[in-house]
Amino acid sequence: MSLTKKSVEQLVGFENEEPAEKEVVLRRYTRFCNIREILENRQIELRNTDSWDDKNDKYLLDLYRRHRAWKSIFAICGTRTKKEHYHHWKTYAEDGACIVFDRKKLIQGAKEANFKYGTVRYKMLKDLNNDPLPGIKLLPFFKRAAFSDEREFRIVTGLTDESGGTAILPIKLSWIRKIRLNPWLDMDESKCRIRDLKQISGCQKIDMKRSTLLQSRRWEQFGDSIYQAHSDHTL
Repeated sequence: MSLTKKSVEQLVGFENEEPAEKEVVLRRYTRFCNIREILENRQIELRNTDSWDDKNDKYLLDLYRRHRAWKSIFAICGTRTKKEHYHHWKTYAEDGACIVFDRKKLIQGAKEANFKYGTVRYKMLKDLNNDPLPGIKLLPFFKRAAFSDEREFRIVTGLTDESGGTAILPIKLSWIRKIRLNPWLDMDESKCRIRDLKQISGCQKIDMKRSTLLQSRRWEQFGDSIYQAHSDHTL
C-alpha cells in the first residue's frame, strides 16, 4: 500500500475524531453525578470557594467577597478550549464526563441571574509591580501564570446572609452542545451511562459519546497504513 503525503495528512487530521468547535463554548469537566444533576434539575450549582486548593485564588476571591459585603462567595469554572485536552480529563474528570455549553447562552443566563462572569487573566509575579492596577471588578478573575493552560472562564456570585445556602444558575437544555464521557470507560459501560442519561426528560437528542482521546480508530488506521506500506521491506 502506497502512503502519500496527502493520505498521511488526512489521517493525522482525524487523530481525535473530534473537530474543533466553531462556536464559542465552555467545557465543564466534572463527575457523573454533577452531570446528572444539571440535566435533571436544569441548573448548575455554583461551589463555595472555601475548599479550593489554590490559596492564591481563594485569597483574591475572599477580598472580592469582602468588597461586596458578601458572607460567602460561590463560583463555577470551565475551560474555553475548542478541543478536549488530556490534562483536563486527568485532573477534573478521570471518572466523570465533560459537558460542553454554548458560552454565549450561558453568559446570557448569568446576566439574567445578576451573576458576575469573566475570562480569567494569568499573571507572573515579576509583572505585578510593573502592570497598572486593575479595577476591583476584575479581582475574581486573576490567577498565576502557571495555570494558564486551563484557559479558564468563571461565573461568580455571593450571598449576603449567613444562611449557608447555595447559589444556583438556571439553564436550558438547549444551551448544551454535547456531552463526552471520559476516555477510560470501556464501551459497554459508556453505552450504559449514555442510555441512562438519555432517559432523562428532554435529553434524548443531546449529542452524547465516549471520548476517543485515548482510543481512536482513525489513529489506529494511520498506524496501520504506515505499517502496511513498509511491511514488504526488511529493516
